[in-house]
Amino acid sequence: MNNIKKLLIVSEYFPPLNSMASKRYGIMGRYLEEFQYRPYVITAKQKKGCFLSAKLDLAVPFDEKRIYRVGEASSNYPIYNLAVMLMLDCIEKRNWESRVMDRSYGWYEKVRREVDLRWYKDVDVVLGTYPSMGNLFIARYIAKKLRKPLVIEIRDLISDYREAENGRKRTLLADLFLERIITRNASGIVTVTKGFERILSKRYPRTRMTTVYNGWDDKGECSYSNRLKTGKRYLYYAGSLYEHRLESLMVLLKAVSRLESNEAIEVRIRSVGPENLDLKLKRKIMELELGHIVKVLKAEEEDVIREEQEEAFINLVFSSIHKEDKALMSTVPGKVFELLHQKPPVLAVVSPESEVGEILYYTNKGVAAIDEKEILDFIRYTYSQYTGNERISFFSRKYQAKRLCKFLNQITKVGERIR
Repeated sequence: MNNIKKLLIVSEYFPPLNSMASKRYGIMGRYLEEFQYRPYVITAKQKKGCFLSAKLDLAVPFDEKRIYRVGEASSNYPIYNLAVMLMLDCIEKRNWESRVMDRSYGWYEKVRREVDLRWYKDVDVVLGTYPSMGNLFIARYIAKKLRKPLVIEIRDLISDYREAENGRKRTLLADLFLERIITRNASGIVTVTKGFERILSKRYPRTRMTTVYNGWDDKGECSYSNRLKTGKRYLYYAGSLYEHRLESLMVLLKAVSRLESNEAIEVRIRSVGPENLDLKLKRKIMELELGHIVKVLKAEEEDVIREEQEEAFINLVFSSIHKEDKALMSTVPGKVFELLHQKPPVLAVVSPESEVGEILYYTNKGVAAIDEKEILDFIRYTYSQYTGNERISFFSRKYQAKRLCKFLNQITKVGERIR
């Protein structure tokens, strides 16, 4: 333990909030010390509903004394930088949308006023995770003040992201310019998919880069049981809806509408919203006259969801069906990794050229398809071929934590030589 190093993580969302953003280090943080990195965290106080419908039931991974909580998550704090304030006012009045300049800058200013940097003078490396941009502003500020290496983690593409309102187009060049400023002092960049790494490697060829997946975690057996039981085999999805996921779901529903009545298959969707897309989905189900086999269910506790996933006939993943959408082709929903470790096969209704498809092929856990015949063939016949292989272990949270620490070792060794 004499060689243990200290890692400061900046993440606005952290346990007990139970969201994918919190799980990143809320779960991986359990393993970092095993690989010689003791984590410290700057975060916010979590409140119910601050991130979609996420609950406050995720276990904190280490001693609360190592967690500094400033303000409340998803709160709009005053911004005192006049230039930033004027820029944000301009963006909002014109209904534009920026991926870089947002209200999280107020949280950055609050942390900057309140944090005592003497508490972190002996950290070895600072890691800021995007989103939100406020995390990167804080991490960059602390690393610069303490003269420590800065690692930036990209969980969503910044300037390359395209799924937004038309007003987003007005800020693309500005976002790219500001992204370059934020990343230029980074000693390393961590991405969460190989696709993200390929995109960013071309832009920042001189910056060390690696991919650390979100991964799955073995949490033991579920004990809670309160499922909708009909005796039928069911296809299962639990999670949030976005426009691109809803479009993908429509492809599945059209395929399912061609099933014979004697095939006795249900589709169960546990959606956490948003409400307008839930309503849109329900209307479409009525139009297709599929109400007898497609059930839209209320959100449930995580152990209920995990048990329902385990007992499903097939688990479902939805993402973009458009191969030209490079950002979403390179995005892997966190649910994918969790489903790799479940028994049922996985049907991903996404473009076969997506990284989701690559991972399913690599692990022999399922298929990515958007063709109705391929979807029906999988449901009827070929699903039994996809039982998984030993490569699934590569995507465990523990193994990914080990890979992250190996990368951090490269960064800190460079910093030691410079000092």
